Amino acid sequence: MYLIKTNENGVILGQAESEIRQLPQASVIPDPVTDRAAIRFPNPQWAEVSFFLFNAFGQTVREIRFGATDRIMLDRQGLPSGEYQFLIGAGTKRLAQGRLILK
Repeated sequence: MYLIKTNENGVILGQAESEIRQLPQASVIPDPVTDRAAIRFPNPQWAEVSFFLFNAFGQTVREIRFGATDRIMLDRQGLPSGEYQFLIGAGTKRLAQGRLILK
């Protein structure tokens, strides 16, 4: 089972923009990010979550799985400066979305 389907280059396939816009916004501290960021989001079912980070081209550049939580720490190691979007989900349910800037 997958949360979002991507092709071999990590580009999202069949993602409805209107579906993503309806998701709650996660909070990112600090923003912009220099080294690490704390990301908080709603997780009412306290489910295990997956974090997907996308570059400006919509390619998945990082995918991380976490246990049941409502906050995660993102280490920018290996990621170039720029604007990114992310999606957080539990199983097939999308929980939150957001944007962050890496300086």
